[in-house]
Amino acid sequence: MTGPDSVAEEEIRKLREQVSFLRRERALLLQHMSDGYWDWRIQEDYEYMSPRFWEIFGYRAEEKEHRPSEWQALIHPDDLAPTLATFERHVESRGAVPYDQLVRYRHKEGHWVTVRCRGEVIEWGDDGKPIRMVGTHTDVTTLNETRSRAEILYASASVGIWDWLDVNEDKEFWSPRFYQLLGYEPGEIPATLANFQMLLHPDDHERTFAMVTAHLDGTSRFDLEYRLKHKTKGYRWFRGLGEAVFDDAGKPVRMVGSIQDIHERRVAVGQLEALSVRHELSLKASGIGIWDWDVVNDNLLWDERMFSLYGVRKEDFGAAYDAWVQGVHPGDRDEGARTVEGALAGTEEFNTSFRVVWPSGEVRTIRAIATVVRDDDGKPLRMVGVNWDVTELQRHADEIGRASEELARINTELEQFVYFASHDLQAPIRHVTSFVKLIEERLETQLDGEVKDWMGFVTNGAHRMKLLVEDLLMFSRAGKEELVLESFPLAEVVGPVADVVSVDRDRALRVLHDELPTVQGKASLIRQVMQNLFENAVKYARPEVPPEVRVTVEDAGSRWRIHVKDNGIGIDEKFSERIFQPFQTLARADSDSTGIGLALCKKIVERHGGEILLSESGSEGSTFSFTLGKG
Repeated sequence: MTGPDSVAEEEIRKLREQVSFLRRERALLLQHMSDGYWDWRIQEDYEYMSPRFWEIFGYRAEEKEHRPSEWQALIHPDDLAPTLATFERHVESRGAVPYDQLVRYRHKEGHWVTVRCRGEVIEWGDDGKPIRMVGTHTDVTTLNETRSRAEILYASASVGIWDWLDVNEDKEFWSPRFYQLLGYEPGEIPATLANFQMLLHPDDHERTFAMVTAHLDGTSRFDLEYRLKHKTKGYRWFRGLGEAVFDDAGKPVRMVGSIQDIHERRVAVGQLEALSVRHELSLKASGIGIWDWDVVNDNLLWDERMFSLYGVRKEDFGAAYDAWVQGVHPGDRDEGARTVEGALAGTEEFNTSFRVVWPSGEVRTIRAIATVVRDDDGKPLRMVGVNWDVTELQRHADEIGRASEELARINTELEQFVYFASHDLQAPIRHVTSFVKLIEERLETQLDGEVKDWMGFVTNGAHRMKLLVEDLLMFSRAGKEELVLESFPLAEVVGPVADVVSVDRDRALRVLHDELPTVQGKASLIRQVMQNLFENAVKYARPEVPPEVRVTVEDAGSRWRIHVKDNGIGIDEKFSERIFQPFQTLARADSDSTGIGLALCKKIVERHGGEILLSESGSEGSTFSFTLGKG
């Protein structure tokens, strides 16, 4: 009989044989696997790495120790931190976040090898710390180089690459350019299908994944436009392209594609569409018709509005140049043809008006503008233009033209009447004044005081009439005198005028001024402006204050603004416009003012292209300002 110890020894022997077999099987499996295998005992600083693991990097297994520091010494400096960060996220999530990372290692011969490193913690301690983690290394250098070349190719076109590594898993690859297009640093957010869905605009979810499904089923291309959320700029438009990879059984296993930033183009298209709608509405509202004439083949295209402008039906139109000519008024055909020929020859623009005769006999006026499209040799290919109805506008213009002619005729007659009337009135006034003076001299001893007063009234009335006639003549001549502009120093006018006014008014006028510029105008007319303003300063001076005028000049761009400020009694601002009208005066009844002076100033300044106004007034004087061209 066999004792208990003998049975136990036999069981132990069998278990050892099974373990030995499993080890040989495991070694054989690891030897022939294309992936490298690793088994990390995290707390012990021990990590088993299979021969294939080291073969990928050009080493034999016996050349390396089974410690994490061995592979960490080979990892690319830029990849170590992201790799450890992915490990930390995997641990913190208790495996919910997968450990799946592309990592570059330096090969024994010096070049870089890219591997896809995948792993999972399979044993945890009671304290929640990871104890054991296993995984694989897959050499993806060739695939990564292909991606890199594609990234270089597409970088200038704002294209990012994505790779859905396994359509049955959530893991993806996003190129650095993919991240940049969305405003992220590479690896800042995990490249997963779930995160792509998070970035996708809610309104684009259904149609995007419907196309993904259709493409994986082999019934549709994957090519569409959708919006992805940029880190800082909100949603932006992208064009997405993709191509599925199928296995031998025809099942999709992988999908690779790209995104291209088309936001500016998409926004521009939207703006263009909106502009097109507004343009179409504006054309309808404005009644503008568009036409396009193929000069080479003599084919004339009209839009709907053109037919209504010419009063014809579309089916009755011959669609050729002669068809347009037949619609033009006979009296305008020759001029219209000449204008077309000039435009085609390049000697003039096609910008004209002509009459058209509707089949009903109604005559309408059309305004037409067009441009000529030419080939590289300058030969005309097409002529594109617009027409619109200006019949009512032309009628109003004709009426305004006739009214303007009539107004000009009346103004001419009035000016002639004022001139001749003023001239002819001077002789009777002189006679009245002379005979009154003779009567006073001959009957001086026979006239009583009342009659003498009457005679004074007649003399004063004649004097005022004389002043009025002289001012009327001056006002009339100001509009008829030829205006030849010249440059002259303003000081040459101001000084002499001040002297004349002081003598004529028998009261000294003090004139102050800074350095005065050179102006452009007719000196004799500007002298009249200054004389009227200076005379008003004396005429309306305060009794107890010596009259004074200050002339200053302000730069007003292309013109000078001249200010003439007096120290007189001032003018109420409510009369600021009235004082520039003829025969309007605020003077006392016994004043010799005729109300023509400021009206004359206004007429002269406006003939020079300027303006004059009462810019300031108060109890201590008034300021008149007017503009003249720079000399």
